[in-house]
Amino acid sequence: MVTPERPLHVLEMDIKSKWTTPNRRNGYILTVTDTFTPSPALAGGLCMTQHRITYAWDQVMRHHLQPAVC
Repeated sequence: MVTPERPLHVLEMDIKSKWTTPNRRNGYILTVTDTFTPSPALAGGLCMTQHRITYAWDQVMRHHLQPAVC
């Protein structure tokens, strides 16, 4: 059981796939969630490359961690 002590103390990442009928292939959703205050940051697309994941984490760090001085 995860019990964070403060906001932005524990972050979780999850990648889900979902079949998209119009494209006839899987689409992917990356979710980064703060376990203290569950407000997810999302990224999605037909492919989930390391560049897309790196960009999503960069956004989390730039817009959430750095302003909170974490």
